[in-house]
Amino acid sequence: MTTTTLDAFTGNFIGRAITVALSSLKTFGKGFNRYMYTMGRARAATELARMGYHEEAKRLMTGEIL
Repeated sequence: MTTTTLDAFTGNFIGRAITVALSSLKTFGKGFNRYMYTMGRARAATELARMGYHEEAKRLMTGEIL
């Protein structure tokens, strides 16, 4: 390979590797955000039920509009 071809190959490989890594991080971030959102809703529903607001807790966990 010539120097120009080698530089183009190396640059393209590094660019693809960075793209894959960032894509993986983005996917992980979205999943983590969804998990934390679900946990927050569960905790909120638990507290509502503990305070006696059972109907509101049920609607929160089933996704109905409050």
